[in-house]
Amino acid sequence: MPIEQTPSSDPESALEVNDVEETGEKENHCDDKTCVPSTSEEESSENVPTAEDFTEQPKKNRITYSQIIKEGRRFNIDLVSKLLYSRGLLIDLLIKSNVSRYAEFKNITRILAFREGRVEQVPCSRADVFNSKQLTMVEKRMLMKFLTFCMEYEEHPDEYKAYEEITFSEYLKTQKLTPNLQYFVLHSIAMISERASSTIDGLKATKNFLCCLGRYGNTPFLFPLYGQGELPQCFCRMCAVFGGIYCLRHSVQCLVVDKESGKCKAIIDQFGQRIMSKHFLVEDSYFSENTCSHVQYRQISRAVLITDRSVLQTDSDQQISILTVPAEEPGTSAVRVIELCSSTMTCMKGTYLVHLTCTSSETAREDLEPVVQKLFTPYAETEIG
Repeated sequence: MPIEQTPSSDPESALEVNDVEETGEKENHCDDKTCVPSTSEEESSENVPTAEDFTEQPKKNRITYSQIIKEGRRFNIDLVSKLLYSRGLLIDLLIKSNVSRYAEFKNITRILAFREGRVEQVPCSRADVFNSKQLTMVEKRMLMKFLTFCMEYEEHPDEYKAYEEITFSEYLKTQKLTPNLQYFVLHSIAMISERASSTIDGLKATKNFLCCLGRYGNTPFLFPLYGQGELPQCFCRMCAVFGGIYCLRHSVQCLVVDKESGKCKAIIDQFGQRIMSKHFLVEDSYFSENTCSHVQYRQISRAVLITDRSVLQTDSDQQISILTVPAEEPGTSAVRVIELCSSTMTCMKGTYLVHLTCTSSETAREDLEPVVQKLFTPYAETEIG
């Protein structure tokens, strides 16, 4: 079936992907969460979690700043977290360049959905679909039929040509899918905007999701151990093997630009040293406003939380999850939530590192605080010390 593909047997296409450790130990967790937002955020107000209902109240396991500092050398808090599609351009580059041998990856273990105030797991592989208790037998068949079409949609243009001018959300309503299936496909498989994404965008995103399934695991996403910051270091290690030269602690004072060609040919560092090169990668702050006038910027609201319990509790505490919380009001954006466990080496044992991102409409606090209140119960500021 198109949803579940067999792993590649080509040795050159193999990344080192570690399975998430399944442990039988059950640790005490608490109903509260420790929320450590980015520096521009303030503490969130107290609220009640709606993801899971527990009959027993676990013993409180408070996380303190001193604990984080003490264990800090064992993990790396990644401030900008992204997941990689297992068949994306970056993965192909890592394999072809052999840079992948310097990195280790983990497969995202589950994809979650937020519906009616609760967090639930979305079936991804064909086995998950047919074993799911969330879908009726009729819904399972409808979903398999639609996903099969998405894998081959380019071969059947007559099936979607008439719907190219409408959004993917509206298109799903014409495909005799139940509201339950429409929600899963839109927010947990295609993962696109409900109001702004066209039918073609949705079909492409769904096909890409399905093509990535089964290459390294039951979900299409990979995450590098210690976070995205490891990837540039991997390229640096490879460069050093081939004689690359690094000028450390050299800040750039100015760029030397050729008048005729308009190309940068050298830089001057803080010591007045002139460093020549054919290519320069710099941020836009080095250029004038006129040079960057054609660049379109997009503002992103971000928050980084350290929590002591997963948004969806299971027998294993080593789950890596991705969750999309849909926008509730016009003019706002869906919030992408990535939850990393301690086996990703981004947080200490017994905690989770949670990233929330969305397109900015107001301040980061105003954009993300409603989602934080739905999913987490923050500690009071006096409890964090």
